[in-house]
Amino acid sequence: MKKTIRILAVFMIIAMLSVSFVSCSNMITGKYRANFFGVETTFEFDMFGKVTKTTFIPKTIFTEEETIVKEGKYEIMEDNDDPSKLVIAFEFDGEERVTYSFSQGEMDGEKIIKISNIEFKKVK
Repeated sequence: MKKTIRILAVFMIIAMLSVSFVSCSNMITGKYRANFFGVETTFEFDMFGKVTKTTFIPKTIFTEEETIVKEGKYEIMEDNDDPSKLVIAFEFDGEERVTYSFSQGEMDGEKIIKISNIEFKKVK
């Protein structure tokens, strides 16, 4: 009986630590898309800190159609004095760490994020 109570207590502690870890971290989830001068960029964030960035470049007189996909891990850094920063470590031809200015909110009832002052709308 005592062994069962100890095992149950350990599982409860693990569950409480997991919930507190997730609630303390600043995460974003979902798929967000922006079209900037004809180039469509999509960021897809999951709750485990992974991100996929897909950039579609349409065919023009000077370029061929191209789709670039980068995957990595992200972290949102907050400082009371400065705006939030989105730090992404892409795993594309080695590791590439990129830091963007970042904010999130709602506009006209739609969830949006701003990455380097480019507005991305949540894809439903």
